[in-house]
Amino acid sequence: MNQTTDNTIPLLTEIITMPAAAETPALTAAWLQQIRQEIQEDLMQVLLVQVDSMADTFKTRVRASLEQALAETQEPAEKLAKFENIKC
Repeated sequence: MNQTTDNTIPLLTEIITMPAAAETPALTAAWLQQIRQEIQEDLMQVLLVQVDSMADTFKTRVRASLEQALAETQEPAEKLAKFENIKC
């Protein structure tokens, strides 16, 4: 590989202008804040989907448990009602 530089080709540092030293921290802080905001929003969206899924699962299980409990209490009540209706 040739180590000599062709003077007709501009260097990358000549093409890309760098911000002044005083501007760099502000740009970096604003950029970091934007990245943090995007991450927080993405995380909140993921959590919302998970919470919705958990809520649906919880609702389904509670409903099934209540139906089971109702069925378990209705059966003895029906038997008791039949027993009470028997005339001696």
